[in-house]
Amino acid sequence: MIYNIEIYGDFIRKILRKIPYIKTKILIRCLVNNFNDVDEKMAEKILYELQSQGECLLSSDGWAITKGMYYRISDDKFRDNFKYHNDCRLSNVEAYLENLNKDDVDIMWLVADLMPDAENFIVCDTPWNIMFDVPSSEWQEPRLFQLIKIPGNVEDERIELLKNSKRLIPEEKLLGSIRRIALIDNPAHAFKIPQLGFTHICVLDESQKKGYRIVEKRTKDIWSDIKKYDNQY
Repeated sequence: MIYNIEIYGDFIRKILRKIPYIKTKILIRCLVNNFNDVDEKMAEKILYELQSQGECLLSSDGWAITKGMYYRISDDKFRDNFKYHNDCRLSNVEAYLENLNKDDVDIMWLVADLMPDAENFIVCDTPWNIMFDVPSSEWQEPRLFQLIKIPGNVEDERIELLKNSKRLIPEEKLLGSIRRIALIDNPAHAFKIPQLGFTHICVLDESQKKGYRIVEKRTKDIWSDIKKYDNQY
């Protein structure tokens, strides 16, 4: 029996309502980083218990997926592929997800690392993938985090969008409280990200426990490109 399973369940359900297919390891990191009493082993048990309650499906190839999403993308309407006596009800779901956009899933590695601050994240329209705010405390001012995945196949186009979208330029009084983070495919292209509030440029890295690594950290003149693009606004 897992104590507080209702609390953990509510937390996972909130994530799956926003991201209906996600790497199981990401959910584990979300649980570990959000709850002081949960380690990785405990997090796995929580997900198995939630699966047994019908809250999600786990696959042996490392995915967690809602039942609704699974039925939508598979032909398994009668649960013929369910393996009820295994830890993971499903074997391989990667093939079903092959043609789906995984940018939000990739960004969730960063979101997991920013828990518990990121607990109430929202999924956004282009160009941002994820946003969340952090209220002020006695130690810090309020902050707004804006996370974007810039895929390699539209890298230049997405960066041009960033440069030419007036709504991405906040009021001057907010510049100090906004933290923008970019996830890119090619670490050598960090220099392409404009100085429009980006403090960290990252790439996915399976060798890292966090699932990603920082390739560039900016602390000075992070908004300096506003002047460069002034004529566009």
